Amino acid sequence: MLHNRARQVKIFKVWAFNMQPLTLIKFIRCYTLHYFFKTRLDFIVSILSQLFSRFTLDISSAHRIDLTNITEKLGADMSSSNGHSQTAEIADLHGRTWILRDPELNDIDRKNGASHKKEQEKSAIEDAVRTVLTNVGEDPEREGLEKTPHRVAKMYDEIFAGYEMDPVEVVNGALFDVEYDEMILVRDIEFFSMCEHHMLPFYGRAHVAYIPGEKIIGLSKIPRIVEMFARRLQVQERMTRQIAELIEEVLNPQGVAVVVEGSHMCSMMRGVKKEHPRMVTSTMLGSFKENSMTRSEFMQHLRQPSTSLL
Repeated sequence: MLHNRARQVKIFKVWAFNMQPLTLIKFIRCYTLHYFFKTRLDFIVSILSQLFSRFTLDISSAHRIDLTNITEKLGADMSSSNGHSQTAEIADLHGRTWILRDPELNDIDRKNGASHKKEQEKSAIEDAVRTVLTNVGEDPEREGLEKTPHRVAKMYDEIFAGYEMDPVEVVNGALFDVEYDEMILVRDIEFFSMCEHHMLPFYGRAHVAYIPGEKIIGLSKIPRIVEMFARRLQVQERMTRQIAELIEEVLNPQGVAVVVEGSHMCSMMRGVKKEHPRMVTSTMLGSFKENSMTRSEFMQHLRQPSTSLL
C-alpha cells in the first residue's frame, strides 16, 4: 500500500510539471474536495505537502522554480561535480522552459561550483593552446613556451570578460531624475575587442550620445557599457548597435547615437596588409534618426578636435 502511494505521488509530481499553473490550481482544488469526502485526507495532505514544500511557483518571474530537496531527475540531470543539485532546465508540454534552482546551495557552494567550472575552462584552453603550438611546429615544453598556455588562458579570462558581465550590474541603478532635454555626448571612449572571424584584435574609440527622456545615466556607466560589448568576440557593426540598443532599453531616451571608429589587425597584419584603414560604423535611434538637425549637431561635435582639458 505504501509503495503504491509513493508511486502515485511521484507520478502526480511529474504530471503536475506539464500543467499550466492556473490549471494545476483548479485541479488541486477539485482533487482535494473529491478525496476529502472519501475520507482520504491523509493521502491528499501527503501529496500537497510534498509538492508545495519542494516547489515555489512564481508565475510573474518567467516561470522560475526554486527546488529544495529534489532528488528525481524529472527529465533533466541536475547533478554537479560535488554531488549537489544546482540548476537545470525542463521544457514542459506547452513549450515553456522551466528554470530549476536549488536554494539550499549556500554562497560558498555556489562560489566553489563556479570556481571549479572556471578551472575546467582554463584547463581546456591550455590544452588547446598546446595543440596549436605543436601543430605550428613548436615545442610547447621549451622554456619560452612552457607557461604560454597558462598565460593565454589567463589573458582570455580578461579580454573576454564581457561574457560574464550583467547589464543590470553594469548600470547598477545609476539612473537619475534630472530636468535636462539637450544632447549628452561621451566621446573618445577607448576600446579593445577581438574580431570573431580571425580572433585578432581590433581597437579604436566609441562616441555615444543621447537625449534624455525622464532620466540620465551616470557618466561612468556609458564607458562600462562599451567595455561590456567590446570584451568578447565581435564584429564592429554588431557592437555599435548593441551599445545603442542597450542604452535605449535602459534609459528610454528621446534618441541615441553611437559612432565607433576601429582599426582591425586582421586587415593590417594579414590579408591585404594595409596599415592605416579605419572602419567607421554608426547607429542612430529615435530623434537622431528622425531629425537631421539633431544628427548634424552630433556629427559636428565629433568633427571638433579632441583636446585634453588638463
